[in-house]
Amino acid sequence: MVQEHKAQAIFNHTEDYVMFPDEATTSLCAWNSRNASRKQLLSLGHNGPVRLIVHSPTAPAFLTCSDDFRARFWFRRMPTH
Repeated sequence: MVQEHKAQAIFNHTEDYVMFPDEATTSLCAWNSRNASRKQLLSLGHNGPVRLIVHSPTAPAFLTCSDDFRARFWFRRMPTH
């Protein structure tokens, strides 16, 4: 029996990017939602396929969950002046 898992693509909090976890490479794929250009892959540091990604509706932060039984929280610090 073949078991298929597909993670859902999501928008970031500003809807500027569409984000999708690549199960094969355990990396984050991101595309600019305005012009469809693909951004550089980001390694998510999981040891198994990422099954869930949830983005904060108000901040540059997201959570990933994987078959490696880990959840990881990601946050981008904004530069201070």
